[in-house]
Amino acid sequence: MLVSHRHKFVFIHIPKTGGSAVEAALDDACEVVATINDHARGCADANAWIHARVENVRRRFVRINEWEDYRRFTIVRNPWERLHSHWSYYRAVWQAHGEKAPAKPNGHWQMVERGARLPFAEWLHTISAIQMHPFLSICCDRRGRPLVDRVLRYEKLHDEWPKLLA
Repeated sequence: MLVSHRHKFVFIHIPKTGGSAVEAALDDACEVVATINDHARGCADANAWIHARVENVRRRFVRINEWEDYRRFTIVRNPWERLHSHWSYYRAVWQAHGEKAPAKPNGHWQMVERGARLPFAEWLHTISAIQMHPFLSICCDRRGRPLVDRVLRYEKLHDEWPKLLA
């Protein structure tokens, strides 16, 4: 999640949709930042805010009319490609850090280990919808109404990015 009060935008980062590249591109413009790098550096509350649901971000704004003045956007990705990216990520994490896995793995390490050990087709049967945080659960209110102004498509990001910044 990124917030720029100066440029009046909020970026909601859905996992495995190119959000880390967006964070890198916009990091200097933002006053409120929760990124993967913050998490890696051990910043307080970073993990909770990297992929924060838009409703939780909105609650951080003092006045609701202030929230309405901001451009709010996210990126979505072809679901199949997104799942494959998630599985590939787990395999890479396990390859790089598997020896550091705790003796009694927490939920994250259990998912990483499953992704590393199972072929993609088998891994698909082990995940739940909530683990993948679909668009509706991150970017909509409890009634299913979108709380973002723009939804960019990962596959068309090259074309859609300049329009967002205009």
